[in-house]
Amino acid sequence: MGYSNFTGGGTGAGGGMPGGTAPTAPSIGGPVDPTELLINYNQKFANSGHILYRDAIVEEILGIMIGKDKPNALLIGPAGTGKTKIVENIAYRIQNNDPLIPAQLYGYTIYELPLSNIVAGSSFVGQVEEKIKAVLDFISDPKEKAILFIDEIHMLVTSSDRTYKTIAQILKPAMARGDIRTIGATTTQEGSRLQDDPAFNRRFSRVIVDELTKTQTVDVLTNALPSYYAHYNNKISLDVSLLPDIVELSETYKTAGSHRPDTSLTLLDRAIGEAVINRKKQEIAVANDPVLSSALKNNPIIPITRKQIRATAIRLATGNNKPENLDIDHLKESLSVIHGQDQILEKLIRKLRENELELYPKVRPMKNRSDKDHRKGNYRHAADYPEHDGIQLTRQPVTDYRSASRIRRIQFRCRTSVRYPGIQSISDYPSG
Repeated sequence: MGYSNFTGGGTGAGGGMPGGTAPTAPSIGGPVDPTELLINYNQKFANSGHILYRDAIVEEILGIMIGKDKPNALLIGPAGTGKTKIVENIAYRIQNNDPLIPAQLYGYTIYELPLSNIVAGSSFVGQVEEKIKAVLDFISDPKEKAILFIDEIHMLVTSSDRTYKTIAQILKPAMARGDIRTIGATTTQEGSRLQDDPAFNRRFSRVIVDELTKTQTVDVLTNALPSYYAHYNNKISLDVSLLPDIVELSETYKTAGSHRPDTSLTLLDRAIGEAVINRKKQEIAVANDPVLSSALKNNPIIPITRKQIRATAIRLATGNNKPENLDIDHLKESLSVIHGQDQILEKLIRKLRENELELYPKVRPMKNRSDKDHRKGNYRHAADYPEHDGIQLTRQPVTDYRSASRIRRIQFRCRTSVRYPGIQSISDYPSG
């Protein structure tokens, strides 16, 4: 096998020379097997069971999939609302001959195409096209009865890698002709980016996947609880009356961009996991005490308490750092230098105590705004408070927010002050 076999050039223009054509794929390994690039959802989720409160969406998707033209559904919704789970449920229904499945979809199989499988190992020109065309031939073959599922489908349009755009260009004609049935899934924010490619976007019929209500999420947790018992060999115990608390706590301490039911399921999973680890820590601590060690062994069931769930929720939101206790006497002494502002100072101290005692649920950081007249000690309130607690406040006048360039400078200072204290400008940033 000569060098020209790898360059595709021979003696032609640019062949094998710098600045010429890129090397083409060598004919090594034989034809591409599309089943090695795909994930068979029917097999993987044959025993997954039904899901709650998504029947209407499943029916809408099935109606799209049996359409004559453009049988392509696009699931759009906030992250964590269960879009992929819906596709898994459709595969489960098809595999188990659910009565809802129309005759046009009997015997069909849903295959997921991880886009990374196409990109990985495609270092030669033409390998991406070869892989995607092999998948396309497989999916479009009527004998295979295949449905293509692409998660994070916005990557085909938004990625800066031209490989993904190449995949989209190859898929468009087959989708437009109705040669293949496709299901795509993406988030609401990223889904809007599909409009950057109108030709690709119009091939799909959109299906909105909304966030579940709190009551519905409780039912989802109730339905999922037996699987957690089975996962931990029935060595855990959780009162179902705590499930509404899990939903409320996950809502209170959720991170930005998270949604039900994923937030609640994540909290449930983490709380159980941490309870199991805490039991192991207890066993290690009493290993040298026969009485306590025997007591733990005689009670192998690990109870999941509300206190444990709440501690896990806070840890998910804040990490492992713990704030110092509020020293009211020291705080009052620090603020004693301010005269004539007793009422506002008492209000400030009361809010700080309420925040420390966590008397009221909150989903935002604590804030306090002073609306007094100019030069009445507003800044002094903030300047004196952190001295007792080792907290550093940043004074940021609201006028700094009046332009995009000023906001970018603020963001830069916030990012760099954490890693490199003392940086005031870009010129101070360390090299490397």
